[in-house]
Amino acid sequence: MSAMFQRTEILFGKEKMNKLTQLKVIIFGVGGVGSWCAESLIRSGIQYLTIVDSDRVCITNINRQLQATCATIGEVKVDVLKKRLLEINPKAEICAIQKIYSRQNYAEFQLENYDFIIDAIDSIDCKIHLIHTATSLNATFFSSLGAALKIDSTKIRVEHFNKIKGCPLGRLIRKRMRRQQIPIGDFLCVYSEEVLDNMPTETACGTTKCLCPKNNHQETNEEENNHEENNHEENNHEENNHEENNHEENNQEENNQEENNQEENNHEENNHEENNHEENNQEENNHEENNHEWCSKKAVINGSLVHITAIYGFTLAGLVLNKIYNES
Repeated sequence: MSAMFQRTEILFGKEKMNKLTQLKVIIFGVGGVGSWCAESLIRSGIQYLTIVDSDRVCITNINRQLQATCATIGEVKVDVLKKRLLEINPKAEICAIQKIYSRQNYAEFQLENYDFIIDAIDSIDCKIHLIHTATSLNATFFSSLGAALKIDSTKIRVEHFNKIKGCPLGRLIRKRMRRQQIPIGDFLCVYSEEVLDNMPTETACGTTKCLCPKNNHQETNEEENNHEENNHEENNHEENNHEENNHEENNQEENNQEENNQEENNHEENNHEENNHEENNQEENNHEENNHEWCSKKAVINGSLVHITAIYGFTLAGLVLNKIYNES
């Protein structure tokens, strides 16, 4: 046993500590809740952890998210968090995936390979699909319900999903699942009945590294201008080559040969353009996913505080540890 986990083993014992180090855990969403859950698990001895999130660090994340600092603004959340977790335990196997969980790509995550699946997703549709998928597997599933609009940490609770009362998000999820005739499995949630009101304020962060649509639009215009300049230079280059070819034409045989070469060149150029088009489409898709941001898609941006989100995250990690500790 590594000395860094001595205090954990004193509580768990060697047998359960060994089991803890063999667990495979995946966390969806590493924001205000998921990031603290991830750190708690790694500090407790979890060796195999997958973290999934599509976002980059925004300046507005600093008040509650573990990996968000002034130095990490604009960086990929899962990459920054992975670096921190490996500083805690360099021997841990951390898989960082910058993707959005959805009904279209859920199979890519191979959830059947995990012992614990933890939901800290914001999107209701994605959360509902993950709940349905995860509860149909042999893995143990835990979920975080809304952690925003709360200040009183003494009101945070853990309860079975079907027994939760006073939680607007829990009520909405159950309603949608019943309406869509989606089976509701039994699983534990972290939630609070407290719901405060937002104060009137500006929601824009104002940073130059913000991934908002306005900044993306400006970057797109710059890229388009550069693309047009490159096309203009290529067209001039092709015109010059064409004039030189016409000047060198002396007889019919040479003309035929040049025509054949031109056809071959055109064919190669067409194939090259098609390949470039496919590569550009792939780059555009990757660019869109890598620079994905949720803020403009949210109906409302709610206030939230780190002492609440962190307790949610620590409690989710505690549910994992508690299950292992209490197993015979």
